[in-house]
Amino acid sequence: GKILATWGGFYGNFSLYEIDSGQENILRDGKRIPGTEFLFSPIPPLLASYSEAGGDIHIWDLIEVEEKSSMNIPLNSNIKNITFSPDGSILTSIGLDSILRFWDVYTGKELFTIEEISFSVKPVFSPDGLMFAVMDEEGAVTIWGIP
Repeated sequence: GKILATWGGFYGNFSLYEIDSGQENILRDGKRIPGTEFLFSPIPPLLASYSEAGGDIHIWDLIEVEEKSSMNIPLNSNIKNITFSPDGSILTSIGLDSILRFWDVYTGKELFTIEEISFSVKPVFSPDGLMFAVMDEEGAVTIWGIP
């Protein structure tokens, strides 16, 4: 089914709702998903969570409501954007350290990096997931292939 995720409040209350029934899909056993930013994977039932204030990226299975993997983010990075590849197997992160990181969603392993990328960019994957593009502050677009 379809799921709506909401987050808010001082303590970061995160709730999941089943769209069809309108019922809250409670986080089992009182589990809480940490973070201030969330992104659904294009392939359900995964969700990425992180905090712009620092910390790791966590990948959650929303059916089992358990952490599947986490990405160890360097202390000076402070993530600003994340993006999933179209098949949901790769996650990108960009932070204040201006390093674009590519992660294996299932293992949390860093696959490769590209340095000196503005933290304000958000990579865009091609529909087949074989390429990605970023646009710099002047509007120039650079396209790379995924190794």
